[in-house]
Amino acid sequence: MLRLNMRYLLYWSTDSSDNELVYTKAKLASEKIIKNNFNKYIILRPPLIYGPNVKANFLSLIKMVDKRIPLPFKNLQNARSYLYLENLVDLILKIIKEDKFLNKYYYVSDGGYVSTKYLTDLIAKYLSKKPLYFNINSHLLDFLAKVLNKKNLLQKV
Repeated sequence: MLRLNMRYLLYWSTDSSDNELVYTKAKLASEKIIKNNFNKYIILRPPLIYGPNVKANFLSLIKMVDKRIPLPFKNLQNARSYLYLENLVDLILKIIKEDKFLNKYYYVSDGGYVSTKYLTDLIAKYLSKKPLYFNINSHLLDFLAKVLNKKNLLQKV
């Protein structure tokens, strides 16, 4: 049997949506393995993380705003949480220094929820750009995302 000499396991369990059923099942199975095999663990569930050198969907959104590509967010009524990279680092450092966080799950974020339109407005302000929005029926947007195989993209930004 393999023995590890460690104080505890810090596990990063990313957020998922109902549209990612296989991923969600695998994530929950891995968390169960951790709970059953480690006496001391901490499971962090962060949302989308932003900060210097951001990549993926967040970077794509920044590029679209910078190029003034019209976005279908005019009447979008979504809300999601985000986490600044430096805040995540501060949290991890605090966890390492203190033992009071053991054997629990933590949904971590900057606090509060932000709509994609509001986030886009902030990005545009930072870039000194005026964002371009248009309205699209949410059912049509869902349909187009499904046809283009980008359904999960709607939940990720």
